[in-house]
Amino acid sequence: MFPAIHRNTRVIVHLNAIKQNIKAVKDHYPNTDIFAVVKANAYGHGMIEVAKVAHEEGVAGFCVALLDEAIQLRQEGFQEPILILGISRLEDVPILCEYRISTTVSSLDWLQKAQTLIPDGKPLIVHLAIDTGMGRIGVRTPEQVQEIEQFLREYDAQFIFEGIFTHFATADEADTSQFEHQLIAFNECVEALEQRPTYVHCSNSAAAIWHEGLTTNVIRWGIGLYGLNPSNGELRLPDSLQLEEALTWETEIVYVKQLHAGDTISYGATYTCSEDEWIATLPIGYADGYLRAYSPGEVIVSGVRCPIVGRVCMDQCMIRLPHEYPVGTKVTLLGKNKEEEITAIELAKKFGCQITAVDMDQQALEIAKQSAIKANVGHLIRFERANAMKLPYHSETFDVVINEAMLTMQSDQAKRKCVTEYLRVLKPKGVLLTHDVLLKESKESVRQELSQAINVNVGPLTESGWKSVMHDSGYERVEVLTGEMTLMKVSGMIYDEGWIGTIKICLNACKKENRKQFLTMYRMFEKNKKCCSPVIAALL
Repeated sequence: MFPAIHRNTRVIVHLNAIKQNIKAVKDHYPNTDIFAVVKANAYGHGMIEVAKVAHEEGVAGFCVALLDEAIQLRQEGFQEPILILGISRLEDVPILCEYRISTTVSSLDWLQKAQTLIPDGKPLIVHLAIDTGMGRIGVRTPEQVQEIEQFLREYDAQFIFEGIFTHFATADEADTSQFEHQLIAFNECVEALEQRPTYVHCSNSAAAIWHEGLTTNVIRWGIGLYGLNPSNGELRLPDSLQLEEALTWETEIVYVKQLHAGDTISYGATYTCSEDEWIATLPIGYADGYLRAYSPGEVIVSGVRCPIVGRVCMDQCMIRLPHEYPVGTKVTLLGKNKEEEITAIELAKKFGCQITAVDMDQQALEIAKQSAIKANVGHLIRFERANAMKLPYHSETFDVVINEAMLTMQSDQAKRKCVTEYLRVLKPKGVLLTHDVLLKESKESVRQELSQAINVNVGPLTESGWKSVMHDSGYERVEVLTGEMTLMKVSGMIYDEGWIGTIKICLNACKKENRKQFLTMYRMFEKNKKCCSPVIAALL
């Protein structure tokens, strides 16, 4: 990006926070080397400036993504080991050797070809990558590890076998099953070595924060170096390893005006003033990285959150003020302003939609995951096994919670536990949508027949009963929408599922093992169609 120094928009990097974050991990792991990950211009914080601070704090080495980054560090005088985490080009082997840069290798073929390019007396320093489940780069079996080790030892005049490592895909998640699978696979590969190299490392920031006792003597301190929670706030940082965000993003008000009811703002006229409003213009837009996806969003002016109104422009955006502020007033986009704070996690979560799918049944989660992948939305959804009565998430995490036909299956006490937990994880202006069965009148016979039909002890409620559960659990506003049991007739199934889905349901219902229960359910709902209906409740 072009460095615009004659401008009242700026990024401030707090180097003392960088120092504190290094000290925090070193205090937590006093016998483990720290490699500072400074790729991508130190995550936008300034590679050389951050590297200088890291050097002063005694890190053992650096990790980068590109050869050019490594060369720049060398040219600035850094003598510590520098590891390129990605695959290097064969034609760059002489440069890697000249600058003593450690390179990642993931195949014997690459090493054999590189061997012919190594200058005399300047061996190539290598770290062997193990793919334990990331699906990115690296060998996958202990046999491949042994084969490469044998080659490196045989040609030790040309190669220095400095390290072996892997990268965890889910170290920042509550579900540790994938993490544990990767750890076992990595340990098997390490144990296959005849002689361990200097560095054995699998601990990235997330693993260092939430997983101790790993087979590692190096921590690759990346996002944690900059004070960010790797899990985007879904997992709480331990009290013994607290971090400080190192970056603040600020601008100033350059123009203020009063608009009136009916006036519109920005491209597309997407915002219309509902009354007389004070509108300020800020000299920042999507060309600076302040994306349109951040709108609707907020900034902080004098300790007060102010909403962005209208579309973010290329180099300007507009905000609504509670009252007139003078031109030049500081505006915080990222960071703390008096008692208010906008964190990087909050800002990141405004980009796109992130969905967490929860169920107690692991098999059901796997089926749902495969369906999401087929629909090309798998990358948007996290699938986690969890109990709705005790969700493994921080308070005020979600904008929307959707409950699908589960509360009906619970006792009244369990219903209250679930919706209370939903309220806990919802943001202050969040919404709960629940799809369940509503009784038009309180009849114990209907409840018993429904329980018998689906072989589950169920507890549908009347509209007043559902509202009582919600109000008693702390929800302020409850809206109820009801309709017919559409899945109990062909026209309804076609409407809900389409022709193909309807055919599949009917074919499944006709199977010998399903026929009896399907007919029982059909007869029950047909008999009681005037007594019960599905309900969708919107709760705030």
